[in-house]
Amino acid sequence: MDNVHWIEGLDMNETPAPAQKPRDSIFRYAVVLFSVAFILVLLSYLAQERARHSQELAGEAAAVMTVRQTLDHITGENQRLTDENASLSAHAAILYTRATELEQFLEASREEREWLHEWADELQYRYDDLLAEFVALREENLTLRRLLDESGAAP
Repeated sequence: MDNVHWIEGLDMNETPAPAQKPRDSIFRYAVVLFSVAFILVLLSYLAQERARHSQELAGEAAAVMTVRQTLDHITGENQRLTDENASLSAHAAILYTRATELEQFLEASREEREWLHEWADELQYRYDDLLAEFVALREENLTLRRLLDESGAAP
């Protein structure tokens, strides 16, 4: 036989006995069937592993897309908050400037009020002096009139 025998224990030059020939071919068929079954089981296992790996990759791809969308959302929110912060900072600067102007105006108003109080006090003092002089002059005038009336002279 020119066939290569891969089963141990068989010599290639040895011719099998006629009764052993059907047993050898059944044995060969069984080995081939078991080999084919093993290869099919192995292929099935590899196909399942590939499918599982594909599902894992699909899940990871979905997770990556979710993370990407979340990152895009966070980046957009960060930009919005940065813009809002810049706007609020500008508004705060305007309010601070306005508050400084109002404080300066208030201080000027206080100084003016103080000056007006001092002036009012001065005017009150002068008024009191003038009133006292007026009263004194009036009394003097009344006294003079009385004296003139008493002396009989007409003014």
